[in-house]
Amino acid sequence: MFNFRKNLIEALVEKGNDVIAISPSDEYTSQLPVRHIPLDISRKGINPLGELKLVKQLKEIYLQEKVDVVLHFTTKPNVWGTIAASLIGKKKRPLVINNIAGLGIVFAKKGPVRLILENLYRFSQSRANKVFFQNPDDYGLFTTKGLVPKDKTAILPGSGVDLKRFPHVPLEKRKGSELSFIMSARLLKEKGVVQYVEAARSLKKEFPQLSFLLLGKVDPGNKTSVSQAELDSWVKEGIIEWISWSDNVSELLRRADCVVLPSFYREGTPRSLLEGMALGRPIITTDSPGCRETVDHGINGYMVEPRSTEALKKALRDFINLSEEERDSMAFASRKKAEEKYDENIVINCYISTILELEVNRNG
Repeated sequence: MFNFRKNLIEALVEKGNDVIAISPSDEYTSQLPVRHIPLDISRKGINPLGELKLVKQLKEIYLQEKVDVVLHFTTKPNVWGTIAASLIGKKKRPLVINNIAGLGIVFAKKGPVRLILENLYRFSQSRANKVFFQNPDDYGLFTTKGLVPKDKTAILPGSGVDLKRFPHVPLEKRKGSELSFIMSARLLKEKGVVQYVEAARSLKKEFPQLSFLLLGKVDPGNKTSVSQAELDSWVKEGIIEWISWSDNVSELLRRADCVVLPSFYREGTPRSLLEGMALGRPIITTDSPGCRETVDHGINGYMVEPRSTEALKKALRDFINLSEEERDSMAFASRKKAEEKYDENIVINCYISTILELEVNRNG
């Protein structure tokens, strides 16, 4: 997601816009091509005092910087940033464009937290000028439940993928029993990590030369994260190879024959799948929001039942049993789908045209 935002910023600057980035400071902010304003924001839960502080902080930044248009990403900026902008007088109020990049585990089941969040979305999104969704499921849920006015919405193909940064790379010639699989994700159990490991354990008993790479960080502060002890035991058992982080995900994806994401988390559109498709990698993922749109079953990969180790294992076995020609056909289909539907430029151009349209309407 960082690279998409960076490329979007560069495109806006090329159009003659003065752009600033507002976010918490991390290892990526130094790479931004524009001035960065650090933001004090908590990732965890809803704390009334903390959220009021965030609203105040964002309102002051928007006023001091004389912001004309603000682009929000992720839940807290989408909600509290929109409310902050709405508190500014009409003459100085910035246009607000939000991006609902997945709904996470909260929206996977009913409960008081989901109800609170739905009401916050309903209150805030009516005050936005445009709300983008990354998949039809999230769009349908929000518009059906009245969480956002339908005339303010549009669906994007995720955040797209940079087809130049992720060029088509032919699959290596390997026997089915020696294939390499990769799962790249936050190591949350809702991402299907356990199902991936269980399927790998079973298949490696039959095909010991198979390779299963798991790329992602443990999140000790998240109660649904895989623990370091679990990871260590899987590695010791010889089921998976684990890499916590890499600044060259493209190289790791290139080495794989197939990208796997057995997620039952409410994704936006997973970047690992888009990047794998762009490189020409078949994908195996679930029939879940944000995931199902990326795969044409049997064409560029396989779609499986969420939460099912058996369904995932069958799909992996089906892929192993393909001929080299059949795997190559899936690989080309993935690249073609990435080019036709998920080119990052489609998303960037949509942002630019939307900004122009909203500015014209504001100026009468």
